[in-house]
Amino acid sequence: MLDAKVNRLDYGEQLIPPDSSYELDFAVGTTYSLDLEAIMVLPVAMFYSRLLDCSPDALHFDVLDAITQSASKIRVFCQKGKIKVPKKYNRLMAYWEKGITQVLMDSAYSSFHPKVWIVRFTKNGYAPFYRLLITSRNLTYAHDWDIAFATEGEVGGEVIDKTRPLIQFLQYLNQTDGKPYPKGFLEDLAKVTFNLPEGHRLMDFHPIGIHPHGSDKILTNPLKEKRWDDLTIISPFVDNVTLQALADKTTGKLSLLSRKDELDTIDAGLISGRYKNRVFQFSEAIRSGENQEGICDGNPLEARLQDLHAKVFIGSKNGYSHWFMGSANCTQPAFLSRNIEFMVELKSDQTKLNPSRIAKSLTESPEGEITLFEPYQLESRSSDDGKKSLDNHLRKIIFDLTNLEFLGELFSRSVAEHTLYDLIIHCDATCLSLPSLFTVRLKPLPDTTARPKGLLTGKINQMADFKGYNELQLSPYLEVDVCYQGTVIKSFITEMQIDLPGTRMDKIFRSIIDDKEKFFKYLAFLLGGKTPEPLTPDGQPLATPKQNGDNSANLFATSLYEEFLMAASRRHDRLMSAKKVIERLRGNTSEDSSILTEDFLKLWAVFDAFLDKDTK
Repeated sequence: MLDAKVNRLDYGEQLIPPDSSYELDFAVGTTYSLDLEAIMVLPVAMFYSRLLDCSPDALHFDVLDAITQSASKIRVFCQKGKIKVPKKYNRLMAYWEKGITQVLMDSAYSSFHPKVWIVRFTKNGYAPFYRLLITSRNLTYAHDWDIAFATEGEVGGEVIDKTRPLIQFLQYLNQTDGKPYPKGFLEDLAKVTFNLPEGHRLMDFHPIGIHPHGSDKILTNPLKEKRWDDLTIISPFVDNVTLQALADKTTGKLSLLSRKDELDTIDAGLISGRYKNRVFQFSEAIRSGENQEGICDGNPLEARLQDLHAKVFIGSKNGYSHWFMGSANCTQPAFLSRNIEFMVELKSDQTKLNPSRIAKSLTESPEGEITLFEPYQLESRSSDDGKKSLDNHLRKIIFDLTNLEFLGELFSRSVAEHTLYDLIIHCDATCLSLPSLFTVRLKPLPDTTARPKGLLTGKINQMADFKGYNELQLSPYLEVDVCYQGTVIKSFITEMQIDLPGTRMDKIFRSIIDDKEKFFKYLAFLLGGKTPEPLTPDGQPLATPKQNGDNSANLFATSLYEEFLMAASRRHDRLMSAKKVIERLRGNTSEDSSILTEDFLKLWAVFDAFLDKDTK
């Protein structure tokens, strides 16, 4: 455990089906912050067992297919105001709009902070299979060092008391969006005995900061009242009060492993007193390692800082080691249950897993190798009170902005046989005030050319500056910029209430599968698992050399007949997937008729009739 050389856990690998015969039935995930570019490739792991090692600039047909299914089978919850603005808007992001729920907390200084995935896979003739992932990692492209715990199990015949906290957590999530879970999802989960890791005697789940359904009692952090013989704390964020409280409840060795900039804020008396000689900072060589020449050559993702982001508390008592892993930092919001958090507790009597052994393994290494954590030097500390003050201002501003209601109103007009839309954004900001030198501006997320419009505080805003959009350019998402002295210091995405055209999603799909050759290739992929075509960031397949006339399309049509026959005899689900695509492309426009030709529709009618007969 915690050996970075041999125990690297791939996020995507933990979300893929157990084998090719299982299919994703439903998944619920939670994260504090969310990157729309990262979530674009997430369904590929669940639907097509592909690791999340691709850049969002290298999308394929499998991504297209997985994303079009994602909103109905994957639900993601995040903190409101913590969706990152993508570098480039991808129209496929529209498919996630109904699958993401933003959670608004009661206070600017509370956070929706859990990082949990509960995934259900099904297989004909077998009991449903559940996988549980509890991690410290957000659903972003951050390169920080995190920790994750994964377990799995099949549905049994009896309700298991150990799963009750998971059910309570999912019931809380359901209260925030009001969308029911699929039939059997919670009932079956209650009967799962999750696999206990080898060498451990206990595994408990700890949701924090929620009120269980039908109870007024809040679930608290299990570490709050614990007493330890020895304790090792690994946390990127720390504060004096929490560190002192843990020290008061520990009789033996205390070890603290954190980030240097956080340790610089801790009282010097505490570091040189109760934690003396046992305070370590994350290695600077690792933190800036990706910026070293040649390190990231060939990696499609840009080099970034790799800081500590893992949260682990390891305490020993009466010869047993208790590991607490998950989302909770060593801070007051997590310990006083102001935040919503989730942790897993493991118990073991193995000596190698005790707090002192783990601290030693992370702070010592063979000569010539980089140590993960190095001794913290009080004399090298620096102060950044200005940044703390700015962060506090930003936190309050973003909270106030996410409490505002944005309403979008569309007006259509005809221009040269095309329908264009003008957008008016309404916002009542009469109760909004901003600190001196701060301003806020916003614009529709997909619009890359419009100048953001300033939000006027203390007034009812009516922004009518955003005009001339086609249906593909419409979105409920707004990009909000917070500026200090005229410079953007924070951007995030918020959602407005707006009635969008009912044909929008089909038109987005048709704009991607926009010619016969792409259509045939996509059908071949769906029917027989052909190698998926690459897609560019805006959702358009990369250009491929055209063959003479329609020869290429004719060749594809011939091979498709064979694929249809194979699917009809062995995989009716693939044939049904093809039917959904064809129905999506049906329409009254000339563009559709160039793809769904009369000859093709005659061919398809045979298999469509077969499907109708088979489902009766």
